[in-house]
Amino acid sequence: MAGGILLTLIGVLWAIRARPSQVAQPTPPLADLLLRKSDLADRGFECELVERDAEEMAKEMAQFTGLSPDYLEGQGVYFLVYSPPPRPKAVTHGVYRYESEEEAIAHYEHLLEALPLAPLGRETPIISWSEQSSKGIKGQILEAQDPIGIAYCFFGVRGKLLTIMEVLGTESTGQPVFEKLLPIALQRMAEPQ
Repeated sequence: MAGGILLTLIGVLWAIRARPSQVAQPTPPLADLLLRKSDLADRGFECELVERDAEEMAKEMAQFTGLSPDYLEGQGVYFLVYSPPPRPKAVTHGVYRYESEEEAIAHYEHLLEALPLAPLGRETPIISWSEQSSKGIKGQILEAQDPIGIAYCFFGVRGKLLTIMEVLGTESTGQPVFEKLLPIALQRMAEPQ
């Protein structure tokens, strides 16, 4: 009887080990996690994708927000949104991959601490901070006063990934764009890594 139980346990352990774990599965390409032009068009926004090198865009976002450049990989995208009027809104979204979850969390926490000294914090006084955690993503929403409007930003971390999304517009035009796009960015970050 003990031999039968031992064989059953070995069989169960082998079956568990043979199943692919979420950790062992490959992480998606970062470009798949970024906002797309269709995301904006599907929500009624007339927009234009500003053609930029995705790695260079991510690097510029990191510098502007004070994110240390020692990530494994970074991708970014930049849009101009023309509706609703009167003037265009800028939308940027970046995703950064780190070696480990611990490293991503450490960079996220350092980013939040250093933000007031980064170009974003120096050039655009911070109006408010609020926690926005959802779908396993730990995050913060920030509003900052820009010379031409208000910047709405989201900084979030989940697993080995860190994301930054920014919308620059007026209070009446930038905030609705931000509120419609943030759930998309969160959903993409929440998908299995």
